[in-house]
Amino acid sequence: ETRGYINPNSQLNVRGSGLELMLSEALVDAGYRTAAVTENGWVSAHFGFDQGFQVYRSAPAGSLPGTLSATLGELEAVGESGPWFLFVHTYAPHQPYHAPAEFRMKWAEREHVGFAWPAGRPPIEDYYRFNSEHFSVSLSDIEAFRDLYDGQAAWTDTLVGSLVSWLEERGLLEQTLIVVTSDHGEEIFERGQFDHGDTLFEEVTHVPLVVSAPGLVPEGRVVEGPVSLIDLPATILDLVGQSDKHGQGHSLVPLWEEEENGRSERVVFSLATGHGSEPLFAAWRGSFKLIRRETAEGTREDCYDLRLDPDEARPLPASACGGLRDL
Repeated sequence: ETRGYINPNSQLNVRGSGLELMLSEALVDAGYRTAAVTENGWVSAHFGFDQGFQVYRSAPAGSLPGTLSATLGELEAVGESGPWFLFVHTYAPHQPYHAPAEFRMKWAEREHVGFAWPAGRPPIEDYYRFNSEHFSVSLSDIEAFRDLYDGQAAWTDTLVGSLVSWLEERGLLEQTLIVVTSDHGEEIFERGQFDHGDTLFEEVTHVPLVVSAPGLVPEGRVVEGPVSLIDLPATILDLVGQSDKHGQGHSLVPLWEEEENGRSERVVFSLATGHGSEPLFAAWRGSFKLIRRETAEGTREDCYDLRLDPDEARPLPASACGGLRDL
């Protein structure tokens, strides 16, 4: 149901079995203290995300300042007392675009008035209405929304910067593994939609993944080609000497240990449930990508060559994706 999608705690009960070995549990077994600071919602204990964490702080009305304060509190408690694993989650780079004015107006024009209203800070319920076919969004609105999104990302960068500064001031940065990533991007009218969760195009699935570990990860190394977030636990465990507990993922370490920038040719996947409860599936191998959507009318498959068509504007016959269709 739509309401269950927007308010998962009241309508939807989805969680793991509790039998899986979580990254946090593997690190506890290796002698790490584990703590998490989250902004609730889909990352709440209700869905089992607290499994393996000795401390799990989840704020129902979370905000970036509150998350920063709580995270610094956890760092003060564990930062200089032995190995620790800290998971930090924020919804800041997310609708609605309500960053403080210095970030909200960093690129957006204050005077712009339309469906995008930088100075007005409309509630998130109004944003959902933009999916309606009755709205016609101007090019200036699209530009304003993208400027607002950039401001949200810049605001989020201050959280990362503050935590890195804390580690640097205490001489801990050189011995700390830092990973920055996201679960999804945003569609900002690339195909007429303003949201996420209903498609698996690159604007939603291509997310940042930055790994910093002085002495372990070469500075400035870039891995080309698709990798998956499911590879993160395996990569982290590999880097901390627990390579016997990789789980379903594959360590990314070999990709940056090559003399030149590595390129992944593995098949990676993405799964989602569309706003109308349709199963969505995508698979990548090299530059080729297959998107499959199950509907009441049947199965739709589109193939793209991202090297020649990075905007996914010219679908190829599904047969061009070859073996990806059989996965």
